Amino acid sequence: MRNLLYGSTLALFGAFVLTACPSTPATPTTSSVTVTGPASQKLKIGSPTTFTAVAQDSTGTTLTGKTITWTSSDPTVASVDATGRVTAQRFGTVTISAAADGKTGSSAVLVTYGLQFNMGTLNTSEKFVKYTAAFKDANGQSVSGTPSATVTKPDSSTFTVALSPDFNFSNAEKIATFPSGVYTASYTKDGEVYTDQYTFDANRTLPTFTVTSFTTTTTTASVQWPSVPGAVAYDAYLFNETTSARVGPVNRVDGSTTVTSWTGLILPKGNTIRVYVSATNYAYPNVGVLYDESTASLGAVVP
Repeated sequence: MRNLLYGSTLALFGAFVLTACPSTPATPTTSSVTVTGPASQKLKIGSPTTFTAVAQDSTGTTLTGKTITWTSSDPTVASVDATGRVTAQRFGTVTISAAADGKTGSSAVLVTYGLQFNMGTLNTSEKFVKYTAAFKDANGQSVSGTPSATVTKPDSSTFTVALSPDFNFSNAEKIATFPSGVYTASYTKDGEVYTDQYTFDANRTLPTFTVTSFTTTTTTASVQWPSVPGAVAYDAYLFNETTSARVGPVNRVDGSTTVTSWTGLILPKGNTIRVYVSATNYAYPNVGVLYDESTASLGAVVP
């Protein structure tokens, strides 16, 4: 009898254990991620916007507690942080993506607009700072006339810069009066304020160099130079010093190339032609990320 009672007790205990310990449900898996940004599909430079991402399972049920990883198709156009905060950096187009459990969703193609302010160094026999500003409204229209943006230096002094539609660095001043730090540009149009900032490093310059060789004929020209540390591209163009006129196109080559040539030119015999080569640490059209230059030139008389 005692053994019978003991066995019955074990059976009841086992039944209790089986009843009290149900299996753990599987963790829901993400099937899709939806990214939501501004309805206008436009990003204003200088005005961060927070995007949202929603993970859903195969039934369309929203999943909470998922780790979201944010990325930008081009951080030089618009960057995104770990919280989905997007900051437009320069003119261009970009998409913002979010991922969870290996599934990725992306925004529509976004267009940036507003005020873009750029600075850079120019290293010749002396060191200069160059700067420019450009503007596009939400419709992609630039401004007409000669409006200017106001720029505040790190020491709180200010200067103005004309808005250029093509980022032509026509402003160049000796670098001594431009300290390193954050420069803030501001422009107001139709009551709306547009701003942009640029962190300038006065010590970030490309080294100087010299043109190795330059030869011309009445129809051709060829130039060679040494590799410049830090350069990712080179621009070369010709100038006729006898007639004070540009000759031929601007040739752009990547940082691995140190030679370029022109054909089909018209160069009168006896004229002095000067070639200008600029080493840059940016790849057009990524203006505004870095824009430092080192230049060299060499003249030759057309034989």
